[in-house]
Amino acid sequence: MRFLAITLIAHRPDPVTGELKSTRARFREVLDNAVLAEELGFDGFGVGERHERPFISSSPPVVLSHIAALTRRIRLFTAVTTLSLLDPVRAHEDYATLDHLSGGRLELIIGKGNGAAQRDLFHVTPEDQWDRNAESYEVFRRLWREDRVTARTRFRPELTDAEVWPRPYQQPVRVWHGSATSRESVDLAARYGDPLFSANVTHPVEPYAELIDHYRERWAHYGHDPADLGGVVWILSGSRGLARASAALSSVARAPPCRPPPPCSCTHQTPLGWATRHCCLEPTRSKRHPLAVGAGTAGLYVARTSQQALDGYRPVFESNLAFRRETGLPVVFETLEDFVARSSALIGSPQQVIEKVHRYHQRFGHTVTHLHADASGLDATEHRRSLELFQSEVAPGLRRDLPDPPFAWGPVSPAAEPQPAGL
Repeated sequence: MRFLAITLIAHRPDPVTGELKSTRARFREVLDNAVLAEELGFDGFGVGERHERPFISSSPPVVLSHIAALTRRIRLFTAVTTLSLLDPVRAHEDYATLDHLSGGRLELIIGKGNGAAQRDLFHVTPEDQWDRNAESYEVFRRLWREDRVTARTRFRPELTDAEVWPRPYQQPVRVWHGSATSRESVDLAARYGDPLFSANVTHPVEPYAELIDHYRERWAHYGHDPADLGGVVWILSGSRGLARASAALSSVARAPPCRPPPPCSCTHQTPLGWATRHCCLEPTRSKRHPLAVGAGTAGLYVARTSQQALDGYRPVFESNLAFRRETGLPVVFETLEDFVARSSALIGSPQQVIEKVHRYHQRFGHTVTHLHADASGLDATEHRRSLELFQSEVAPGLRRDLPDPPFAWGPVSPAAEPQPAGL
């Protein structure tokens, strides 16, 4: 399993102390957190994109370019790139440039984005936002792969044999599709054979698990190999037809790892009866369409004991709860104990956090997890101690026991450098 630290760069008073940092200090904090994430061994660092208060993450390519200059190894993610609001040509130019500056460390998580204020700012409506998102992605995707593009578009001027520079470093960049509650994002990911990243932040596990199940079903619907689940081959006894086999695969994809370690085989019950899973010495990989799922978390605080974790995080939870009530935001978890028990927040001792990630993995089958990069009400010392404890006593066991994504964690086939015409 791989681990990302992400930030949406919220800029509001500290939920516990009430202190409001200057804009410059807040950006400096983001840069420091990215450097710390690399030092501690995180696999990626992500920056969100929002165009409304209280966020100052309106230009993730700029922030990520600065982070690229300060780091050497960690992969750089957008979380998410709001393609429904952006001109795909300009987005391609920005991210192809960042792709070169980072040495091919860029990965994109795309989505339509949230918030009425930013929709109004860009004259996007609830009725056309999904069509805009799909069209922008189609154009962006083609621009990344093709030297010249002709496209009949609804939401930007049409393209005729258009060239866009620079040509990207990776061929192609890996694009994940972020999804909170919508089937539209899930369907778009499945249609193109792209990985899915579930927000998994606001609610208990069930609605997110249903969307991930739907993603696997649509994956098979669009003709991708339903057995390409990374590292396993399923043999279904008595199954008839792709649709029924796909439904069975959706149910067993979340099954716990076989024991003993591979090579081995084990069985799990499915809607069609029992299925045998034969684990391979090396993960099975599709060169074109490897299925992968990532999932977020609602908070992080790892302490030596569960009581220390609860005591340390309680002021943060209570301040955030008061903020949600004051601003009219829906409250899903009324108490810290309920939040720890039923949300995706990783709050507890190292062993409790390990067990919770395993429970979510059994339901999602995910191979990437994102954690909060920001202190979010913890003091800097507590926040760093929590991250250090996660990396020293939580992550090693999860990396050992849970699978990686079914693709290399590095630049995607760097392209040969083309030259502009006339040079």
